[in-house]
Amino acid sequence: MTHVCFDLDGTLCNSTTLGFESTNAALEANGKAAITLEDYEACTRYDTITRFGVHLNTLNGGSGPTSDPEIMSEALRIGGEFERQYTSLVSPSTAPFFPSALSRLRELNASERLSSSTVTMSILTNAKQEYAVKVLQVNDCSSLFSSVHGADSAGVSKPNPGGLNLIMSENNVTPETTIFVGDSLSDGEAGINSNCRTIGCSWGAGKGLEESGFFTEGVVHSVDELFDKLETLIESKS
Repeated sequence: MTHVCFDLDGTLCNSTTLGFESTNAALEANGKAAITLEDYEACTRYDTITRFGVHLNTLNGGSGPTSDPEIMSEALRIGGEFERQYTSLVSPSTAPFFPSALSRLRELNASERLSSSTVTMSILTNAKQEYAVKVLQVNDCSSLFSSVHGADSAGVSKPNPGGLNLIMSENNVTPETTIFVGDSLSDGEAGINSNCRTIGCSWGAGKGLEESGFFTEGVVHSVDELFDKLETLIESKS
């Protein structure tokens, strides 16, 4: 058996505009300045509350994650507002899969069910589980994935390995037979921390992926290159 776990936003789903605009809407509704797209993309590796803590810390003249209780209390409140709005706005037009991603997922699922190899697939995101479930529903692909977890349902956010370990336990697979695919450094680090094989995707928020050393099977630059590589890895294990 081979198990492929995917990050969602920036890996399979093109939700950058939805996330960026919803972030600024939540900040501005609370009297905060808007952030840049570059700042948004740089922070997508964090879970929602940590990310808003970074944004608020930066707006206050700091940088990076913070444990300041006043900032994090505000991040919890504004981040909660963001998550409710973000999830409510999910639709096929605001959270579409990248071109050919859906067809290649379905091909992989169909072809492997008819071969001697058994392949299962899952989703692990630093967003909330409710959001991930809705994205899969509106893209009509929920049945392709045996597990779907967010930072809330996993109890930890990437790069902590707990989410991947939970998914491997649910699917009765080992790190040796698991491949984790993502577009950020935290995805690659989570895979390394779980002793899984990892593939990086350059079309999301990921910068510095190739230099990081976190992606054991390399970095791919198109959806088709990703699925060609997955098929090769799966065939080599069968």
